[in-house]
Parts: sequence; structure tokens; C-alpha cells
Amino acid sequence: MKLAQAIPIVAIALLVVAGGWLLSSPSNSPTGLFVAAPLGAESSMDTIRLGYLPIPSHAIALVALRKGFFAQEGLNVVESRLSIAAPLFLSLVKGDLDVAVGGETPGMFASFKDNRFVIVGQLTAGHDLVLVSRVLANIRSIRDLAGKRVGVSFSSVANYQLDLLLREANVDANAVTKVDLVPELMAPALTRGDVDAVFVWEPSPAKLQAGLGSQVTSLAPPTTWFVNVYASLPFSKKTETMTKVMRALRTADAFVQANPIGAQEVVAKEMGLDLATLKTLWPKYEFGLKPAQGLETMRQEAQWAIDTKRVSATTLPDFEAMSDFTAVNAVLTEK
Repeated sequence: MKLAQAIPIVAIALLVVAGGWLLSSPSNSPTGLFVAAPLGAESSMDTIRLGYLPIPSHAIALVALRKGFFAQEGLNVVESRLSIAAPLFLSLVKGDLDVAVGGETPGMFASFKDNRFVIVGQLTAGHDLVLVSRVLANIRSIRDLAGKRVGVSFSSVANYQLDLLLREANVDANAVTKVDLVPELMAPALTRGDVDAVFVWEPSPAKLQAGLGSQVTSLAPPTTWFVNVYASLPFSKKTETMTKVMRALRTADAFVQANPIGAQEVVAKEMGLDLATLKTLWPKYEFGLKPAQGLETMRQEAQWAIDTKRVSATTLPDFEAMSDFTAVNAVLTEK
């Protein structure tokens, strides 16, 4: 299978429309990192540098941060908040982050470039990818994408899942023009008619529909992707601290399971999203701390990346060798 024609987008200054309803990058740095060091942290606490995205699928990590579960384990967290996951992995291998929360597809792509990071666990199975299209494009099914321009982040799970959906619908990938867009550029691209549709994860679809109203319609085909926990190679060998990280995430997971409304309140505040909207999105996620279950999916995605020339490599990364579930297994068996 060949990739559809990729159209480069010239960087533009984004004017936030509709009252700032689309998620924006909180930094002007090249990676989009926003680093906030907690004030008054106790010197006796271990410091960890954690990267994440403020999206519903990262709820366990967000709850662990905002409910103080890391602090309960004696961990002082320096946060790095991004709008896309790809830069997390460069920060891990450079030593700028210790732990990162991100999807399996950005991790797969990063492993071809520099695999000096470790898959240490899984937090979520997500089913939240949505195709948002301009009403004038008359897109009612995946088959209708033939001859259309679709905005999708090339380094994301949405790109891989879109190709799967096209294959299942017997649509030649070359018949669809893909445009590489980060989520915060999708609203103006739709508004201007630069693309006919975008394929992206929540909460971007909900915000797009709220902001553009009757100009757009949506389609949510069945998809599944995974949110993993990654660690830098040196940090993964710090057994005691890694166990504290996993224990904090286990406590947050228990909170999410027992108190979904409380978890939704945390996530909605973190995202600046209406609580009622987030409640409608919540059933799209299966939360639960566990060893990563998506390694076979990562292998399939890696083969897709090779076959479609998204990477220049010809051999698959060894995701099992890049995994260490010692800490998560130890915490899950604790009483």
C-alpha cells in the first residue's frame, strides 16, 4: 500500500477563532514543551520530569498529577505539557524527560530513529478517533473520501488508522490527498476549505464541532489505539523510583474507576473543556494500568510504516526488547 499524496503546509501564525476553543500549544519552543516546576517542593523528594498531553485518554496521568498521588509517593514532578506526542520521545532520548505518556504510534515512529527509551506500561485503550468534515464536501462514509483532501497528523495513530479504514472500505490510498496537520491548525484549514475533512482524536473533534457548528459534520468509525507509559533508558533502571511512579499511577487508576465524575472534573479543568461535553466522551476510553498490551499493534504499525515508505528502514524494531514491565507488575501484585 502506498501513501496518499502528502501536501506540505507552510507554517502560519494561527489566529485562535471562536473564543479560543481549539487546543493550542502552550509554548513557542520548537518542541512545544511547556515546563512548570512545582514551587516549594521538599528537597527530600525524588524529582521526575514527566511529559503528557492534556487530553481525555491521559486521564490517569492527569489525576495522578492534580490529586497529588505522585507527591504521596515522595515524587516531585516537573511537568512538560504538549499538544502532540512526537516530541516526547526526542526529549526522552536526550535526557530532558524521565517519563512520558503517549500513544503507541508516535512511540513506533520514534523507535526507528532512536530507541533509547523503554515501554514500561499502559494506561488506556482509546476509541475516540473522529472524522470531522465540511458539510459542503458531502462525506457520509469512508468511501466518500476518494478524491478528497484529509488533514491528519502524519506522526500520529490517526494516520495509521485512516489507512486501515481506507483499506477496509476498498478505497485506494492514492485517491485520498493527505495533508499533514497538527490539531491546532485543523480548524482554520477546515474554515478556509484547505481540506475537506480532518481525522483526529478527542477532544479536538468535539471542539471543532462546537466551534464550526453547522459548517461541519462528523463520522466516528470503529478504531482502537493505546496510551503507553514510556521511560528514558537511564530512568527505567531506577527500580525504586520507577515503582513509586507506577504506584502513583495505580492509585490514580483506582480513583478513575471508583470516582469517574471526580476524574472528569479534573480532566475537564485541565483541558478547559465543558464538563458536560467530557462526560459524553468518557465512554470512548477503557482506563486501566497494566503491562502494555499493544506491542503486536506496534509491530503491525511498524510494518505499515516500512511498506508505505513512511520510514527508510527495512527491519522492524524489537518492541519486546524495548519493554520492561518489572515495576508495573510489582505494583499490580502489591496488597
